[in-house]
Amino acid sequence: MTTNQSDAFLKFIAAARELLGPGDQPRPSDARTHARAPVGDEGAVVDRFTGFLSEARPLATRASRAYLTWFAPHAARIRAQLVPDDLILVAGHRHVENCYTRLVAWALGYKNPSPIAEAIQRRWLRRLLPLDRVPNPLRVIQQLQTDDGGTPDLALLGDDLVVVVEAKTRTAEHEAAQTGRPQTEAYLEATREALRVPADAPGWVIYLTMRGDEPANKAAVATTFVELALVILEALDGVSAENAWPYRSLASHWLLHAAPGVSVSDVAALACAESLAEGELLRQLAQVARLERFVPTREGQA
Repeated sequence: MTTNQSDAFLKFIAAARELLGPGDQPRPSDARTHARAPVGDEGAVVDRFTGFLSEARPLATRASRAYLTWFAPHAARIRAQLVPDDLILVAGHRHVENCYTRLVAWALGYKNPSPIAEAIQRRWLRRLLPLDRVPNPLRVIQQLQTDDGGTPDLALLGDDLVVVVEAKTRTAEHEAAQTGRPQTEAYLEATREALRVPADAPGWVIYLTMRGDEPANKAAVATTFVELALVILEALDGVSAENAWPYRSLASHWLLHAAPGVSVSDVAALACAESLAEGELLRQLAQVARLERFVPTREGQA
């Protein structure tokens, strides 16, 4: 490291300290440890820089380690149940919005009522929505035609609640046909009217996308296909291999192909590792951060 390089680095450290909050200021001993070395003492600067990195690494990886600890049970299921043969990919349906919407409907029980579909419904809705219980089964309605010309992708109808699901892969949210309002704002009211659901019955909108995009309606709940895939695998605990296979295949496709910029299997391996070196975690930090966006911990949820 040259004198100019060490000066530039120390200026960076000084600027960083100005951005720290009062509670984050280094201790006096830290200040002495990282104080500027005399010009020409490049070895001392390198030693102090190495010490700085040793202190910084645990701070940089702490949040990711906590997330991986939370993710570990999901990671174990992924490693045990991932299906290598991807029929959806072979059929050419990767990222095809209408196909993905139909697959979501099937997994939730559309024309396929089963205990597995009911379990997926229950776990998914309780994870995303403030529900103590989910009446099973909710009726799944696909491509509902509303009175104002809108077409919500899915509606889940119970005796005393309604949930609208709007799914996107390659497209963004757009305005509803006649109202001119964004889909996540217009569709719940339109669905209530079309299905004659009382205005005071609980209702929600779920916005299902590849990256967890923010809906125009701030009250809508954003989620991802990867998060739904994890719920599916969770619902398969204790299910026979024969009955579980179609659902495992669907979940595997979304885990492998609906998480842009993330190798979910690699992150699962990290979460399952008995010991994880700081250097390895630092190399995977960006992937872990992206996965956390796709699959947030949702504190307080199942």
